[in-house]
Amino acid sequence: MQGEWKEVKNDTFTLPEENASVFGFFIDWLYDPHLRYTKTDDSFRFLVEAFLLGERRGVRAFRNVIISEINKCWPQNAFACLGTYNLVFTETTEDSKLRQLIIDHVVWEGESKDLKARARSDEVMHPELAMALYAGLLERVKPGFQTPKYDPCSSGDPLHRFRCDKKGCGKNPELAHTQDDVAYLAPVSDAPYKVYFCTTYHEHKPGEVTTVGGLVTSCNTRLRS
Repeated sequence: MQGEWKEVKNDTFTLPEENASVFGFFIDWLYDPHLRYTKTDDSFRFLVEAFLLGERRGVRAFRNVIISEINKCWPQNAFACLGTYNLVFTETTEDSKLRQLIIDHVVWEGESKDLKARARSDEVMHPELAMALYAGLLERVKPGFQTPKYDPCSSGDPLHRFRCDKKGCGKNPELAHTQDDVAYLAPVSDAPYKVYFCTTYHEHKPGEVTTVGGLVTSCNTRLRS
């Protein structure tokens, strides 16, 4: 607001790409170190737009504050805000922390039936989001070994042996397909935003955090409240 600029003469600085209420919240945060965010019905969208403002303006501390709040008010239905997810993937780069948080929430808490329902309604998903979700699901799937509580092939049932066409059944019961290789999804309690949120989603400079074994134990970029 100084020098030979048009904004100085008009006493006005125009930011047409910013939401006025979101930018006002950002200004309040700059001036008030004890700012409290008041949740509303559209808190998720509001906070996402606030994070995107922090991305555009390069304000790392603000992004850290906002992404923590976004995580707290995630919609119960992980696919309910697909339009907002698309916005994030349109306006951010591949290394965005918010992109990663979206991927993780949908991978760990999204229901496939919700995704199918939206696909049937011809709702469009950003292609990079679709690819990231596919890769994320593959990472969540873990190899496992499952033992059925009851295996008829080792039970000695003659009728079963007569009808069963599995190799080895009835000939060597103690080894006959009593166990099956399976794959399982790791539990939601293992999700990165539940286990090590700050380490994964905050952006830190040297000296801002305390770590033990590579994990953050204290962080001064939490929401100021």
